[in-house]
This record gives sequence, C-alpha cells and structure tokens, in this order.
Amino acid sequence: MSKIIKHILTIDPGTKNLGWAIFGLHTKNKATLVDSGFIKIPSKEKDWAKRIDLICIDLLNVYWSHHLHYAHLLIEQPEIFAGSRKGMAASNSGSVGKLLACVFQIKGMISREFPQFDIDLISVRTWKGNLPKERTEYRIQKYWGRGGETSDESDAIGLGDWYIRRKLKYKPISCKEI
Repeated sequence: MSKIIKHILTIDPGTKNLGWAIFGLHTKNKATLVDSGFIKIPSKEKDWAKRIDLICIDLLNVYWSHHLHYAHLLIEQPEIFAGSRKGMAASNSGSVGKLLACVFQIKGMISREFPQFDIDLISVRTWKGNLPKERTEYRIQKYWGRGGETSDESDAIGLGDWYIRRKLKYKPISCKEI
C-alpha cells in the first residue's frame, strides 16, 4: 500500500451538523477518501459559544483518531445568496452569524494547535456553483464510492472532490488499488 504524503481535511459547517471528510494524497497524483462523518451540534446546550467549543473538541478528536500527517484544511465559507429565501431566512435568524463564528473559531483553533496546516475558506459558488445536491451526491458516489449520511457530510466530501479532482488534478482511487 502506498503511503499517504498529505491529508486534506474538508469541513462543511452547519447549524445542526458539521460535515467533515479526510482525503489522503498519494504519489503519482492519486487520492483516496480516508473517512468522512458529521458532528452533531448539541442542541441541549443553549449557549452558542459553548456549542462551538464542543464542535472544536470533536474536530480535534477526528484529527487525533486519524493520525493525520501534514494537512490542508478547507472550510466551506458561509454566505448569504442574493434572492434566496433560504439565505434570507438564515440571515434573519442569525444562522449566518453563528456559522461565521463557528468557522473562525475552528480556523483559530487549528492555526494554534497545528501551525503547519494550510487553511483556506472556499466559497460555495467556487466549488459547487449551481450544482443541485443530487448531482453532488452522484459525483461523490461515482468517484469516491460512497455518499454522506447527512447533507453536511456529503458537502464536505463534495468540497474535497472539487479540490482534489479539479484544483490538484489528482485521480480518485479506492484503497484496494494502492
């Protein structure tokens, strides 16, 4: 089995779940989807700042349990879409503000704990455009052999898929092929 030379950790923040995916980059421009999952945001905790702290602890556990090597962190950037009822509802309810707070808390924690990580915020419009969820699901199933349990997990895989296949030009392969 080929050794992983770098990991890509992708995060799709949400107000109910936070999706994550870990990809391994191998030699000869090959990549594997190592693992993916989601962190259920604890709704019993009413204080949003404490909820964000719990998310950060869970993300650290993901890092440590997967023994990540040098990694690149990609986080989907929260944004409001003009003309979108969903976006307007999110902005009116304060969800976008909560997501931004979550993203910057995660970014700060990772920067402090792992200064060797490269961290990028990626706009939904950049990686997904107007692609419907069904098409994202189809692509991740086709190229990585599985989908996500939640839409946040699927979006984390989709973000990684875009970055690895489109930006880095790596070829997805199964772990058996390495």
